Amino acid sequence: PLNTVIESINFLLANSLPLGRFVAAAFVALDEVSCTGEIWVGGAPDVLMFDPAGHLERRFSSNNLPLGIMRSNDGVRGIERFKWTSAAQLLLTSDGFAEASDVDGVQFGEDRLIETIRQKSPGTSLIDALQKSLQAHLKGGHAHDDMSMLVIDCPVAAN
Repeated sequence: PLNTVIESINFLLANSLPLGRFVAAAFVALDEVSCTGEIWVGGAPDVLMFDPAGHLERRFSSNNLPLGIMRSNDGVRGIERFKWTSAAQLLLTSDGFAEASDVDGVQFGEDRLIETIRQKSPGTSLIDALQKSLQAHLKGGHAHDDMSMLVIDCPVAAN
């Protein structure tokens, strides 16, 4: 079960990381047959769910502490269950993505991220649209933090 995985990782981190260190994370478990899922977000940016047209359908907020802060498992029990009825995609990003600043210090931001996905061309993947928009925003500059993203398909089984 997802909660056991999270509790085990938290235990290891809480007992091995130096004081003041922690790990922001998001965990997702999907059952594609029943179109259900579980998600846990701790200290990481919100996980966003988009429909095929690029509209934001749902937001899974970070309602948990990052891993490794508390030795007890009280802070890692906030698993959220969800269902989807039509094909969707989950987008997970690191904080460096939204915080990527252009030469004037303007951050890319979550609003620009959501708008990029909403306006992407048909046939363009979510990742390609975001990479292109981020490169345009940085105007040849370099980000000062990691910029990681993961897209997870939530398919609907064919009848």
